[in-house]
Amino acid sequence: MNLPEKLIFVRHYKAHKAGSKPVAKYKETRLSDSQFPLRQEGIAQAKVVRSWLDVVFPEIDGYLCPEYVRSSQSAGLTFPDISWSVDPNLDERSHGTGFVSFFRQALKSSIFLYHTRSVESMVDVVDRWQKVKARLAAEYADSKCVLAFSHGEYIAGVQCDLERISRAWYDQHYKELILPHGGILVYSRYSHGDSGDLQPEYVKKRVVDLFGRKDTGWLDISGVTPGPATAVAGSTLVDRAWQFSIFEE
Repeated sequence: MNLPEKLIFVRHYKAHKAGSKPVAKYKETRLSDSQFPLRQEGIAQAKVVRSWLDVVFPEIDGYLCPEYVRSSQSAGLTFPDISWSVDPNLDERSHGTGFVSFFRQALKSSIFLYHTRSVESMVDVVDRWQKVKARLAAEYADSKCVLAFSHGEYIAGVQCDLERISRAWYDQHYKELILPHGGILVYSRYSHGDSGDLQPEYVKKRVVDLFGRKDTGWLDISGVTPGPATAVAGSTLVDRAWQFSIFEE
């Protein structure tokens, strides 16, 4: 499947959530999880992310966002001059009646597989991501760089697919894949050897937290055998062990 040369995911900025004191006024309108807006702190994050993206990835030529208010609002505030393509397949994993009850039940079995009529499993999330991948291949294959806003567990699902992360590893370490609000995940195909041709099998990733001042640098994730990921030439591998052995059951 021919994907864009670079694919950037940004987790939505800090938002109000059900049960928090600042959103008492929203309870009267019975907003669903998909309708809660950004907090003032989240609104302020947009300028920081925009400034960084303009410098590091000025070649962005595709823009996708979910229907959820906090993500579509994040996208619109970051690039208000762009007409965003809204795709509900980028929406957050459905947690049913709420996060607390979801995790209370999911921890008894499997965070990855747990589902009910109103709760999506991560299998469902990855299935939705496959539809986005097909769209990227059909509509953005010639794009240099596509930017997509989304949500914590959804972006974790993307990582499960593109990095071949197993269910067993996810159940134990899923928190390591959840980006902070405003966190940035980048995947990029790159050339290898002297030919200079871009080979799809060579892929690197970078995780950036502008607000926590953390940056992994570019990490090669092209390997298929167990072992530590290697830093791409010119970048630094921080003290976080990205092990390919995590892909094994």
